[in-house]
Amino acid sequence: MANEMAMRTLYFDLWRRAASHDPDLAELWEGMAREEATHATLLRQLKDALSPEQLEVEVSFPVHALDRAANEVERFRLRLRDGVDADDIFRFVLDAELGEQNRVLMQVVQVCPAEVAAAVYEQLKDPVDGHLKSLCAQIERRTEDADLRARVTGLR
Repeated sequence: MANEMAMRTLYFDLWRRAASHDPDLAELWEGMAREEATHATLLRQLKDALSPEQLEVEVSFPVHALDRAANEVERFRLRLRDGVDADDIFRFVLDAELGEQNRVLMQVVQVCPAEVAAAVYEQLKDPVDGHLKSLCAQIERRTEDADLRARVTGLR
């Protein structure tokens, strides 16, 4: 949940930067921030629903990697103060979103009964797909970076 909250804070920072001069981009960042808060709530509810035994299951993806991801988000937020170009922001966010989605789903699938994992997946799938598609559309519209453009084209 720390990673979701760190991403939420990053998106609100990006929203503040874009709010006065780029309403489309500000809307994207605000929507993504709200979705991270929803993800954190879902994960908190899921954690509360699991038994102590399920919470102690060793997953193949190390849990400390989630904390490391949250720390990476905080370091990137600090870089924003020094000025980061739009392509670097898009690249970081795209990597973070794809990594977060995989980490969370992997943990859920490994520690939860199949019906619980399926329910969580269904609740996360559409919003994640929606904001990932919106992010990709903004990147395609705004970037001149051929590698970044190719990455998002492959996701659509």
